[in-house]
Amino acid sequence: MILYKISAPMNKIRAGILGGCILGLLFCSIYLNDLFAITGMTTECVMLFAVFAIATEPVLRYLTLLVGKIRFYYMRLRGRNPEA
Repeated sequence: MILYKISAPMNKIRAGILGGCILGLLFCSIYLNDLFAITGMTTECVMLFAVFAIATEPVLRYLTLLVGKIRFYYMRLRGRNPEA
């Protein structure tokens, strides 16, 4: 999600890099699991992972908005153009 946010606005090259990173992560997780000491996951672990994966997106979105607002008011307080 962070790589997607950094890559905005998306073009063909950036989309290819994002897709390559996703494919590389899946490839390494499936075929190179011994290299990275990735073991099988229990049902509880999978459920916990799903909860964290769902909760991560709104946390990232709202923290980004919060930091943007803090920056806006800080720039206004300092007398600079906050739109720049």
